[in-house]
Amino acid sequence: SRTEHGFEVKVKHGDTLHCKFLVVSAGTYSLQLAQTMGKGKHFSVLPVSGSFYFAPEVLHGKVYTVQNPKLPFAAIHGDPDMTKPNTTRFGPTALMLPVLERFNARTALGFLESFHFTKGTAMTLFHLMKDKDIREFIYENIGYEIPIHGKKSFLKQVLKIVPSMQLDDLDFADHTTGVRPQLIDEEKGELLMGAAKFSDGDGVIFNMTPSPGATSAFANAAEDVATVTQYLGRQIDSESFKTVFGVLPS
Repeated sequence: SRTEHGFEVKVKHGDTLHCKFLVVSAGTYSLQLAQTMGKGKHFSVLPVSGSFYFAPEVLHGKVYTVQNPKLPFAAIHGDPDMTKPNTTRFGPTALMLPVLERFNARTALGFLESFHFTKGTAMTLFHLMKDKDIREFIYENIGYEIPIHGKKSFLKQVLKIVPSMQLDDLDFADHTTGVRPQLIDEEKGELLMGAAKFSDGDGVIFNMTPSPGATSAFANAAEDVATVTQYLGRQIDSESFKTVFGVLPS
């Protein structure tokens, strides 16, 4: 909530925090929180979950398949998994789910609060299913989640990266992924292809960063740093910033 000197943030099972500037980067919850403060009212969230498959170590770097420009999702790729030694991770798939957290059915209520059944959302979903490439992409990704069939189907994508891969080399990476938020602009009746940011210069920023979030995370942070310091009447030591991070703040 807004206070005389900034914002008051009540943390679940924690203390109440006070700040002069608030940056919210809460994944699928960001839009829901923004709308409680009157921002982004004409947007709906479209939660997309991704799954991965594990295989023995066969790659030493990230290798992508060709990106379809119609799709706002990262193309299937393979890279060494930083959390599992001697393992290569392939994915992600893309599955639309009516929840804000992949393995938490209770978050369906949060989805209903931030997805609006309007003419704009209906038009967006209709146009998505009308496109042959997108329609086939959706059906394929549903298939990847089906036991046995899913692994056989997904192997066709992996063979584009590692032609020698065998079916027995792949294991479904169960319970390893979350949900990323794509946004629907209800007024324009279209799916946003990139990250979204709500900032009206009033001391609060809401970030909605879909896949590939890691790719744009640093650029988002640098942009927010510039906004925060300007709002607070402070300055960034640009040269020191560039020395550490290799770029100038936005």
